[in-house]
Amino acid sequence: RSTLFPYTTLFRSRTGVSLFNPEKIIFGGGVFGPALKFLDAIYEEAKKWAQPISIQQVKLEGAALGNDAGLYGAGYLALKG
Repeated sequence: RSTLFPYTTLFRSRTGVSLFNPEKIIFGGGVFGPALKFLDAIYEEAKKWAQPISIQQVKLEGAALGNDAGLYGAGYLALKG
């Protein structure tokens, strides 16, 4: 079963890992929240396409704030104003 959403997330993950070599990629917010169950599959597929050393060093995680991550970010920016 293939959907566009996990594919675009995979593309962004493998590209981000290859370009920026991050330690961690955090997924969250209302749009991604329901797709957290795909994180293992996204990681396994990204391993096929990303730079080998970079993908072995990165962790994919869901945001601790879950679906409210965007709400907290917007509130922070509004208060910082």
